[in-house]
Amino acid sequence: MGGIYFLISPTIWSDPGANWTAIGVWVSVAVGFITMLGLFTTWAIAYFDKRYRKSLFYLDKINNYFSKAVAILAECKNNNVKWHQAINALKEADKLKSSLTDKSHQSIYVTDYIDAAYQIIDIVKKINDLRFFYGVIDYRDKSALVLYQQSKSPTLSLDWPNHKISSTELLCLCKFVDKATSASWDKNHNRAEPEKIFESDYFRELLSDSSDISELTKISFKVVFSYIRNVEENDKVAEREWMARAEILDNET
Repeated sequence: MGGIYFLISPTIWSDPGANWTAIGVWVSVAVGFITMLGLFTTWAIAYFDKRYRKSLFYLDKINNYFSKAVAILAECKNNNVKWHQAINALKEADKLKSSLTDKSHQSIYVTDYIDAAYQIIDIVKKINDLRFFYGVIDYRDKSALVLYQQSKSPTLSLDWPNHKISSTELLCLCKFVDKATSASWDKNHNRAEPEKIFESDYFRELLSDSSDISELTKISFKVVFSYIRNVEENDKVAEREWMARAEILDNET
């Protein structure tokens, strides 16, 4: 109201003592400040809107990766290519999580991550046979040793390559479930907010960092760990046989 009075009051306009130059300067400063404030506000709105939309874009991409991984594994086929595709999708989602800058998106990510992990746990529990992971169609009719040898054979079928599922990739899958287990415990028992879980040290670990797998993961993924141990044992046997053959060849020459 004071500003309006200043503009319309004839007393102020007719006051010979008024310093119109100073008043003009202050008015210009005020107008400039208001203009700058408006420009800054417009810029800030545009910046945060762009940041939000970028975060939302990556959240959609991550959810697509989760859905892709679960859908592939749900087929329950022991084609190593399929399993590696699914695990690579989870790795890509893991890499993109740093692009989630919005707190609500981080919270959604944690929830979706846990849901995807428990779906994968249910899928793996249905397998219940370590021979499955050697990638041979009729695996139930053969011993693990025979399957191991076939999975390393250079002769491949055009419709189904006999290659075993990578132990390294399966450890990454275990890491995915392990992180989800810890996140679920913090969320349900420690009442931790999802955005706090998102920032936790264990949740920031990459899936490729699979050196430390919890006992709980070993229980839920027992068949996976049995397979990995079986592969390691057969690798040792194959190495000993190769060294024995090499020694025989050396003696013959």
